[in-house]
Amino acid sequence: MFRISEFLPGPIMPFRLFLTSFVLFTLSLPSLVSAALGEGGQIVLVENEVARSESGSRWSPAAKDDLVAWRELIRTGELSRAAVELSTGGLLRLSELTQLKLLPPAAENSDEGGKIDFARGAAYFFSRSEKEADIETPSASLNIRGTEFVIEVDSAGVTTISMLDGLVSLANAQGSVDLVSGERGIAEPGRAPRKTALLDAS
Repeated sequence: MFRISEFLPGPIMPFRLFLTSFVLFTLSLPSLVSAALGEGGQIVLVENEVARSESGSRWSPAAKDDLVAWRELIRTGELSRAAVELSTGGLLRLSELTQLKLLPPAAENSDEGGKIDFARGAAYFFSRSEKEADIETPSASLNIRGTEFVIEVDSAGVTTISMLDGLVSLANAQGSVDLVSGERGIAEPGRAPRKTALLDAS
């Protein structure tokens, strides 16, 4: 299981301070996203092995400042990381062995944020938008409302959300729970999501 400390070591306060610094640094980078109509986002950080693919069969190396098209797959290799600035303004920082796909809004010209098909791995997510992209995993869907959290999807499809700020609704066909700061939500395939206190964020 991934731990929050894999994104940054240390107790809660240093971790939160680093995340704030990281977000400010990332958002200060020159961005082409607003000018790239129809694109899902832009890669703003690449560490070691990061790849992209239109179909999932042929992969090519990803580079910083690459635009990410809708329906394009992004994955990180072992001991590798990446960060993607979404066209909605949200930020995803991917840990190693993570794979996702950015999906467009259901309706053309919609002001919705589309969806993130999060297949596996772990990532830190930050956004203050009320119209942020929702996230789909093998075991649940996340409705995001201006928030900050860490998401993990393991090899069995179990989804774990560790909330740092804001509000997320974690749901599947069996039920749903609302998560706020200091809570952890868990969704297993075929079972209703549940939540616990986030007692140890390290």
